[in-house]
Amino acid sequence: SASAGAQSSNCNQTATATGAADTAVTVTLTPPVGQRVYLCSIDITEVATAAVTGAAGPAPIFTTTNLVSNLVWWGNNATQGTGWAFQVLSQVYPIPIRTATAGTTFTIVTSAGQSTQSVRINVTAFFGK
Repeated sequence: SASAGAQSSNCNQTATATGAADTAVTVTLTPPVGQRVYLCSIDITEVATAAVTGAAGPAPIFTTTNLVSNLVWWGNNATQGTGWAFQVLSQVYPIPIRTATAGTTFTIVTSAGQSTQSVRINVTAFFGK
């Protein structure tokens, strides 16, 4: 099981990051030495803080680090009115996702958004063997 050997499964670690989507907004969870991060939930929301002019390609782009297969999510780069909100991801993992390497930081980083888009990334997790 993904949580085998975990010391605690109460999702008592939280991390959040908020910022303009055209900067590197990063959420970080760093486990103690010898432990891994077990992800319980991830929530990513994008909001237009001013009118967004639609552009080619998905943006912003959200990527993870320290997973066996790192995940990528795409935001919405379409024309948006001020105050418009888009739920990029809202996922609860009944069987937590375990990071690949013990003692190594887990991150979600955003890039390639527009200055009139803001993002919020929320993560719940716990640390274990």
